[in-house]
Amino acid sequence: MIEQANIKPREFLYGRSIIRKYVSLLVAPGGVGKSALTIMQALAMVTGKPLLGEHVHRGALRVSIMGLEDPYDELERRIIAACSHYGITSQDIGGDDCRLFVNSGRDQKLCITMNSREGAIVDDGVKQDLIEEIKFKNIDVVIIDPFVSSHSASENDNVAMDAVAKAWADIADKANCAILLVHHSRKLNGEQISAEAARGASSVLAAARSGCVINPMTENEAAKLGMDTHRGYFRVIDDKSNIAPPVDKSDWYRIVNVTLQNGDHVGVVERWQPPNPYDAITPNVILMIQSAVAGQGYRENVQAKLWVGHIVGKIIGFDASTSAGRFRANVLMRSWIEEGYFIVVERPDENRRPRKFVEVGQFIQVAPPDNAGAGYSGAV
Repeated sequence: MIEQANIKPREFLYGRSIIRKYVSLLVAPGGVGKSALTIMQALAMVTGKPLLGEHVHRGALRVSIMGLEDPYDELERRIIAACSHYGITSQDIGGDDCRLFVNSGRDQKLCITMNSREGAIVDDGVKQDLIEEIKFKNIDVVIIDPFVSSHSASENDNVAMDAVAKAWADIADKANCAILLVHHSRKLNGEQISAEAARGASSVLAAARSGCVINPMTENEAAKLGMDTHRGYFRVIDDKSNIAPPVDKSDWYRIVNVTLQNGDHVGVVERWQPPNPYDAITPNVILMIQSAVAGQGYRENVQAKLWVGHIVGKIIGFDASTSAGRFRANVLMRSWIEEGYFIVVERPDENRRPRKFVEVGQFIQVAPPDNAGAGYSGAV
């Protein structure tokens, strides 16, 4: 029996998601920034710098981006914009011995399958050529974006997709590199996705050692974080599980605009820390809301003309008539009710119909003037 001390540990290359000799999967719906994210991950790896907060375990790596849908000049445009934004120089990525390799599927197609009477099968010649090229260039990580363009098999054919996925796993093993497959998710009508929502046969997920998913921020999440918009923000969950961490515990990113000298606008990904929705809410603000609500007959029902959320939004400074504003006001009121600052009581309205009204519970204690700026720390 092999001694535990003699077992070689897994060779993580980037964070806990990209591992030498294994296939990793990045699953996302269309248009959320997965290509922009993988470009930043590639630049982090070739520079050896934690540009997005993830640790690069082996120092500067050699990375190949195979962008199978975009033309080369678009890939170049995105890379240059990212380098400009982060101050990355040619020397940072290897200078004359550049560690970043970029290929466009528009110029050189990549398909590891060929058609036969039995359908699409793995093309061993293409597979072997890939292994030799990766080894010749000493490439550590290969990014395939998107995975669907790297084969001709039916995505719903589990047997064929199993062969394709295993072919990529074999390339990772024999070329001593990590493979990252960028894959589309199924359409889920706005629901949050997991790696299990990857489009097509489940064999692709089964072959991957790591599965990350990208979910765009929803309007409700933005409201919960006290933000005015959800657009351009997304979170990455590093798990093949369908259980996502809480909104405020996820790894969040945002896309910022970078303007090139030629006038082009390009989206670049940054790591982003969600704000504390209570930062701007001091005890004095809560006291103002309590004073405004006391004895005025504000209702709990969001449909009511005197819904309490309207006064909450007015005092804090957001529009409670929007869906995001309604959500935020409800989150705040639920928190304050749990803390005893407000209570809900049922009593007859002016027409003697039973209604639920919001009244002040225990008035909040306001700090002395020298501490008046102390913030309120509530639980979302």
